Parts: sequence; C-alpha cells; structure tokens
Amino acid sequence: MRHAQARRADDLEPRQLVVGHHGGRRMTILGVVAAVAATVIVAAAVTAVVRAGQEGTRPGAGATPATMGTPAPEGMRSVSFADVEVDVPDTWIDDDPPRSDWCADGAQFTGPDQPYVALDAGEVMVAAIACPDAANPPGFPEEPVSTWAPHLWFEQSSGGVDGTETFAGWTLTTRTVGEVTVRLLTDEATADDVERIVGSVRRVSVDAAGCEPTSAAQAREFVRPPAFDVTTVQATEISVCSYTRTGTEQPGLLGSHVLTGDDASDVLAALQQAPAGGGPNRPGNCSPDYTGTSVLVLRLRDGPAAVGDLIVYSDSCYGNGADDGTTVRALTLDSCAPLWGGRVTWPGGDGTTLRVCHPRR
Repeated sequence: MRHAQARRADDLEPRQLVVGHHGGRRMTILGVVAAVAATVIVAAAVTAVVRAGQEGTRPGAGATPATMGTPAPEGMRSVSFADVEVDVPDTWIDDDPPRSDWCADGAQFTGPDQPYVALDAGEVMVAAIACPDAANPPGFPEEPVSTWAPHLWFEQSSGGVDGTETFAGWTLTTRTVGEVTVRLLTDEATADDVERIVGSVRRVSVDAAGCEPTSAAQAREFVRPPAFDVTTVQATEISVCSYTRTGTEQPGLLGSHVLTGDDASDVLAALQQAPAGGGPNRPGNCSPDYTGTSVLVLRLRDGPAAVGDLIVYSDSCYGNGADDGTTVRALTLDSCAPLWGGRVTWPGGDGTTLRVCHPRR
C-alpha cells in the first residue's frame, strides 16, 4: 500500500504534502528527510557524468566483502538497521505501522493484524487530520490499543532506560545498543518470543544479507563504486543494501535482503542488457541541488566469491542509473522493480523513475 497515490505522480503538479510520522516511531536515527539539504551539484554536469560513465568522475564507494553475516537460527530470520541486527520468528512479516490518519473516514491502512517488524514510514502521504491522542504511556505506540499488533521497531536512542513495561495487557521491552534502540511490543500469545528476540540484539560489521552498516554511497554527492564490468560477470546472489544519504559519519543502513536463484539471474541479465547512459532523468523536474535521499548498493557474489558492487540512484530527477564504476546504465522495469522488497522499501521521489522502479504490489 506504500505510495499508492504515487501511481499518477507524473501527471500531477507539485503540491505541499502532509508527511506521516506514524506515532513518533519513524526511524529518525539517520534523518532521512533531512538529506534533501545535499551538497550543491549542477544538474547538467551530473547528467553529463551519467551519460559518459567515466571512471574516476565520482569518488570510489568501497569494496565488496566476500562473506555474509551470521545466519539466524532455525525458525528465525534476521533484520537489521544501522549497525544493529535482531532475530525474529520467521513468521513475522515486514509491514507498515498504523498511520497517523487512522481515524479518518475510509482510512486505507490501520496497521497489520499479525506480528510484524515495522518498516520505516518514510514519506508516506497521509490525510491532514488530527486524530485523538490516545494518551498511552511513553515508549508505547501513540495510536489506540485497538490498532496494535505484536511488533518490533527501531528508533534513535533517546537516552531512556532499558527494561520492561506493561500497559493494557501489552508488554513493551526496550533494549539499546550503541545509538539504536530496539523496542518490542508483545501480547500474551507472543510472550514466549521475547527472550529469544531481545537476547539476539547485537551490533554487526556485516549483516546476514552481506551488507555493511556504513557505505561510502551514503555521501550526499553522487559517488561511484570500484570499477568492474557487469556485462562480463556471473553472479548467483545479489545483496540489496539500502542506505540513507545523510553523509558517511554514522551507519546509514536502512534495510537489506538477498536475491538468489532465478531472481538474481533475471536482475543480473536485466542490468547487463540495460542501455548505457543512465536515467530515466528529467533534470528540469527538481532543484539542481537535490540529489535524492537514499541509495541502493547491489553486492554481487558468485558462490562465496565477491564479484563487485553496483550503486543504484533512483529518487532524484537526474543522476539516476545503475553504476558498476565503468558504465552508468539506465534503470528498467526488469532491473529496478525487483530490487524493492522486504525491508528495502521504495523511497518515493518526483516520479521520474516511478514507472520502472515502483514495487509491483
């Protein structure tokens, strides 16, 4: 349901939008929206870089690690944010939390009805309506108890006290690691899951999907990866790593997942067949200093061996494309749309890449 209103974004005049913050649970540790205050880059110059695909035009963005992180125990799966990873039951889905317009007539989404790991709310459009304050205790979700389901979410460490609190038959367990706070809301049916979930909270240098917490691709300016030629390689797995672009001073990993089997083969073939030159771009559709707020790093592996990284820009009106450090290639429906899934969520944008990158939901 994310960005359902974006289907006709290309046909709309820019208007002021109300951005939902979803009960204060938005993962603000990395200030995703603040990234629009990026370093000024002249649109024409960046477009020329994309077309030329000249090695060395952008700074290098790091090397591909050959290993994956530690896999989750049987019956569990790993989720990560910044430099923190947690194991949850593999029956828990990834989904949006209730939106701040839950009380609006005909509200499209009032939250999942099964255990889940909350996705970053991002810039989801919500109705401009002030729903009543449920007056829940601090730390608990701000929406009414009737919209709750057992779930885990990440947020910026606020200096609060770790521990356990109860309210209205629900238990909130809080664990802070470094700059990230993990909160787990459970009911009687999920009480037995608390110990194994909270006990798994840890800092990592590489997550289970093979993504590092910090990437040079987080830079506010466009960067390039170490050069290789994607058209000449084979890959059996593709780690999809999503980062915020607020600078490289702190971990910026937003989410990750792995493409394997036919999914990986199909995306690799589409990347190899995409035309050189980058895009789709419409430089006149946004400010010349707006370079986007997020980026994907695709880590290609052939068995256990590292192949190379591609950097994918998709949420500005220029500079978009998949870059192997040698050539910047255009994003296509077959190379871009399959990248989004699980905890790697579509960041939005001005509609330039919507038709080829929007998740097929």
